[in-house]
Amino acid sequence: MTHTKTYGFLTGGFLALTAVSFCVFLQAADEPFVHFHPSEALIQIGVASVLAVLWFLFGVGLCYLAFKQLISRWMLLTLFLVALAIWIMVDCPLGYVADINHFVVGGR
Repeated sequence: MTHTKTYGFLTGGFLALTAVSFCVFLQAADEPFVHFHPSEALIQIGVASVLAVLWFLFGVGLCYLAFKQLISRWMLLTLFLVALAIWIMVDCPLGYVADINHFVVGGR
């Protein structure tokens, strides 16, 4: 794979993950979640968890490509953004479960 294709693939993956993560994050801004809706649970728990794993794999892939010198080591600075995205995506399910425990389960 050429460097241009490698950088294009990384850029596309980064932008796709960012776009989907931003959509999940925007829905999380609707909190507090005071009613249980399965669609919200699917997005806030399922999709956010899958995105956290995909971000982790993206970071591992960056490290591998930099180690093999297929990309510039300067690309490793992107790992800060990857870590931020993982932190936000892990916080979404935790915040959702906390809201459901407090408002739905605790409110009964």
